[in-house]
Amino acid sequence: MARLDLKDAAGKALVVQQGEDCDVVVSFTDMAGAAILKAALATLTATLFDESTSTTINSRSAQSVLDANGGTVTSGGVLTLRLGPLDNVIVGSVAVGDVERHVLRLTWTWSDGVQNRTGIEERVISVERLA
Repeated sequence: MARLDLKDAAGKALVVQQGEDCDVVVSFTDMAGAAILKAALATLTATLFDESTSTTINSRSAQSVLDANGGTVTSGGVLTLRLGPLDNVIVGSVAVGDVERHVLRLTWTWSDGVQNRTGIEERVISVERLA
């Protein structure tokens, strides 16, 4: 599975400063590329960890974000997940001004009308260490 860097509005890799809030916006699609609507989602969880050490960040390990824990899902199936200051902390030993890569793993289950399916997507958040 490829890890995608989060992008800002200009399409550049997003860098979040240590302790800063940010919103992650993700839409979900099925194998045919069609949007998965909120009504079809059975579960939606988030796991946040440091890429180099696999250290879980802010106890976000398979945490429900289906209209909970900072997550809001529209009827069209678009998730907006608010990551707060405790989600954007430095857990390793990067130098001031350097970034630490955090991985946000989203896992969801939905019904395609015939059977339940599971999807997994990972996004990378670059967190800059401040002085």
